[in-house]
Amino acid sequence: MKPKYIAIIIVVVVVLGGVAAIVLINKPSNNPSTNQNSSSPSTNQGGNQTSGNTVAIQDFAFSPSTLTVKKGTIVTWTNKDSAAHTVTGDDVSTSGLDSTLLNSGDTFQHTFDKTGTFPYHCTRHSSMTATIVVTE
Repeated sequence: MKPKYIAIIIVVVVVLGGVAAIVLINKPSNNPSTNQNSSSPSTNQGGNQTSGNTVAIQDFAFSPSTLTVKKGTIVTWTNKDSAAHTVTGDDVSTSGLDSTLLNSGDTFQHTFDKTGTFPYHCTRHSSMTATIVVTE
């Protein structure tokens, strides 16, 4: 066999191996109990547990793109895309938003315990941005 054909075969094998590795890394979890980055519910100043607001991650966007909640509210993000995404605060030290990579079907919860405006994004897809506004 000619050396140039051997080189082509080696390149094809390496490329196929890389594609297989990427597919395996990004394969959605089949574990229905997966709830990555879930924080335990907290209480607001009145002592009442607050929850219920959700953000869908779908079609490479956060929906709604702006969500207004009261202080003490738990917000849940659910990845409904086939691609993996993150929920990462533009200023993580202020917002506390910093999920791990969320595969399809995974959720991330965060309790907003201080007022303010908290912009966030997906670290893998820079066009995906949104904002949480927390009021008293």
